[in-house]
Amino acid sequence: MRQEGERWIAHLEEVARGAEARGPVVAGERGLKSYVGDRD
Repeated sequence: MRQEGERWIAHLEEVARGAEARGPVVAGERGLKSYVGDRD
């Protein structure tokens, strides 16, 4: 459970870095959707 949480935090940090380049709304909404949608 803790490992999953750490992976999620690392992903959110990636999204936050992307937000600097693309804008927070796009990074927040699309980043979250791509994370949830791409879990194979």
